[in-house]
Amino acid sequence: MGHITRIIPLIKELQNRGHHVITCGDSVAKNILKKEFESIRHILIDGYKPYYSNSKNQTIALIKQLPKFFKTVFLEKKQAEKIVSNYQIDIIIADNRFGFRSKNTKNIFISHQINIHGSWLLSKLANYLNHYFISKFEICWVPDLDQNLLSGNLSKSKLTTINIGPLSRFKNLKLENTKGQYKYLAIISGPEPQRKLFEVELIKVFLSQDYPCAIINGTSSVRKKYMKNITYTDLSGNKAGFFSNSEALDNYNWLIKFIYDNSLIKNFLKLMLATSFIYILGMSWLGSLIGWDKPIFQLGAQPFLLAELFKILIATLAINQIKKIKKLI
Repeated sequence: MGHITRIIPLIKELQNRGHHVITCGDSVAKNILKKEFESIRHILIDGYKPYYSNSKNQTIALIKQLPKFFKTVFLEKKQAEKIVSNYQIDIIIADNRFGFRSKNTKNIFISHQINIHGSWLLSKLANYLNHYFISKFEICWVPDLDQNLLSGNLSKSKLTTINIGPLSRFKNLKLENTKGQYKYLAIISGPEPQRKLFEVELIKVFLSQDYPCAIINGTSSVRKKYMKNITYTDLSGNKAGFFSNSEALDNYNWLIKFIYDNSLIKNFLKLMLATSFIYILGMSWLGSLIGWDKPIFQLGAQPFLLAELFKILIATLAINQIKKIKKLI
């Protein structure tokens, strides 16, 4: 959604200068842009719809998607030529749409990520493709300040670029006698599953604070979350969380901390709880099968307890190492 929302101030500036603007994108882009510009013409085109691995290493996931990526770039190039012909377009501004350009217009590419960081193979492959397609445009606009103060090395390149400043809808407001409600505010967006992984890490940090915090979620709807000091809000502004002085919801805070705490003791208790649940179901089935007058616990659980305890101890010691290995896969 970041690519969609950051072009809103750009569209407003172009309209203020007397330009007639037509937007292109998927249905998500259409819904967001229509809220800002009711009368704007929007042409539906498919997005890239990338997916990402749960691990830090995205190399394999990227390579798997290359055929789909090339196909989308090829198709959007044909779509761009058709749209230019039908609507007499003279300038195309493409925000990370690598193929959306025309031989009959001036073509401008927008990106703050000229250099993609990652593993050696990922960086080499991704940057080769990134630079190749960006070079097909006449110019690349970088939504950053001079010296790339916001994006840092991500925007440094030998390509022809112009820093146009941050694309933001924030305005300079003078607030008098206003006391901030929150110590920290986080706005979460981005592709899954990385957005969710970041959200989990952020929740851990916020729960460790003694200050009121707020999270604005980048998804269209938010599940209720009961947290001691966190206000959770979705894109529509609907508060779907909990506010610090609610005694009833405060009782759930221990559960949230228990779920997200990865200490050895907490991991041991989680495994014990999960294993106990399995045994409860097993003994319930056994009792209904052979009758409740039989020694259900002695038959269905007692012979296996020492072995289960040993396995739980091994799993507790190994679980954090397993997580590290999983991130590399």
